[in-house]
Amino acid sequence: MTTLPASVDTQQASCKLEASLVEVRSDHLTLRYRFSNESSRTALLFNRLFSTIDATLVFQTSKNTVYVEVDETSAILSKKLVPVPPDIDVERPVVPLVTAVKPGEGFEETLSIPLPLRPHQPYPTFGRERPQEVVSPRDSWFELGLLLVPPEGLRLAKEVQTTEGVALSIGPVDARDQVVLRAGPLAVKLPAHAPQ
Repeated sequence: MTTLPASVDTQQASCKLEASLVEVRSDHLTLRYRFSNESSRTALLFNRLFSTIDATLVFQTSKNTVYVEVDETSAILSKKLVPVPPDIDVERPVVPLVTAVKPGEGFEETLSIPLPLRPHQPYPTFGRERPQEVVSPRDSWFELGLLLVPPEGLRLAKEVQTTEGVALSIGPVDARDQVVLRAGPLAVKLPAHAPQ
């Protein structure tokens, strides 16, 4: 077990993201992130990732779910709107549920993420090779995607039920319209499976 109090941060569009590895064990890591909205608009954080919607229209969510992108040297843990890959046809893009953070306010969350990291994205990877069972340490970053909207923009959001309570759902959004805050590299390299 390694305890790591050091944090990394980034600032963009009058918003700040701070991320820190609280603990790294052989089978999981604990990551804390803190978002501060210093802009004059409401920030809609794409942080409520869901796996499915059940028959009663309840979104199956877990605060510990993150998307994981892995390449040969790095890994990106994220809660954001992921663009649809060009080789995949989808009826509708996957838009995570959002948390609204008003001007001058903040949001903090602590996540427990399994190790080693495995690539995880919202779109299927049919016909692609499975990742090799090769695990190696990689520099890692945490990303948080958001939209900045005027107060009337919240009228576009509707409340939905999730397995973790109420969240906000917004309509289709182009991934290019989001602001992505990226903090890192994190304090230690994290073990991750080889990319597909």
